[in-house]
Formats: sequence, structure tokens, C-alpha cells
Amino acid sequence: MGDTLVGLSERENLLLSHLLRRAGEVCTREEILADVWGVAGGHTDNVVDVYVARLRAKLPPDSITTVRNSGYAFGAA
Repeated sequence: MGDTLVGLSERENLLLSHLLRRAGEVCTREEILADVWGVAGGHTDNVVDVYVARLRAKLPPDSITTVRNSGYAFGAA
């Protein structure tokens, strides 16, 4: 993709920043909710899944990996 600019919403930008800070590591939905949305404990909403899907549509294929029963990782986990 090279130097292509991609427009991100504020929340998408916060999510991508979180994933990039932990590149190569698994980020759980709970920690993403706490860091990006400020929501802690027991939240079962699929908001993280929805925003990850939005990011995936804007980024190169396979940038964000789903780690089954754990969460997400930017790059290989």
C-alpha cells in the first residue's frame, strides 16, 4: 500500500494505537475496553469486535490477527 492515507475515526485511532503499542502480543477484549473505552469488568458488548472489523477493512490484509478465545494482536502473535 505504500504511502496511502487512511481516514480513521477517533475511536479507531485509539484502538489502532493500543494494538500498535502491544504489536506482536495478544490484547484481550477486556484490556482494550478498559484502555480505549474506559470500561472495566464484566462488559460483554461486542463493540471491540465491531471496531476491529472496521479497522481490518481499512488496513492491509492480515494486519490484525484474531487469537481464538483470547483477543487480538497486531501482526503475528
